[in-house]
Amino acid sequence: MKNLLIALSIIPLLSCGIKKELEQANQTNRVLKEKVKVLEAKNSVKENELNDCNKTNSRLYRDYKELAEKLNSAQNRNTSTTEPEVPAEIFSIVEVMPEFPGGQAKMLSYISNKVRYPEIAKENNIQGKVYIQFVVNKDGSLSDAKVVRGIGGGCDEEALRAVNSMPNWTPGKQRGKPVRTRFILPVRFHLR
Repeated sequence: MKNLLIALSIIPLLSCGIKKELEQANQTNRVLKEKVKVLEAKNSVKENELNDCNKTNSRLYRDYKELAEKLNSAQNRNTSTTEPEVPAEIFSIVEVMPEFPGGQAKMLSYISNKVRYPEIAKENNIQGKVYIQFVVNKDGSLSDAKVVRGIGGGCDEEALRAVNSMPNWTPGKQRGKPVRTRFILPVRFHLR
């Protein structure tokens, strides 16, 4: 009987401890359920963002594919009907060199009429050749004129001025097409 009494008195104590553990487990369960709800909400937002990204990627891929097809068809049209284009570089030597209108004799006459011997050069007995480099463009116009070797005394500036005042030239040609050509022209200064 004594053992039965002890067993009966322990049961309420055990049930009290189990009750506390059960309440703690329920509390933990509620907290976990709240965390699951928050995570599910975040997951839903991420899924929506992912769907939006997938839609954007699909649209961009379609646009890219259409653009690539248009570009390919344009290139095929251009390459099938025309010859390859000569690069837009500046040549130093070409099949047909650029020429002053009327030829070299006319150019020498033009330069001698345009150039005025600078007074400073005369007073200091400065003589020699000034080398002017310029580009004859596809349309025959001259550009990028500069002195590559000068003699000073105002001769460099005078030679540059005379070259810049020249009319359009006949452009140089490579493979039958006009090209930009670099040209170096010596302008001689000589006292008599």
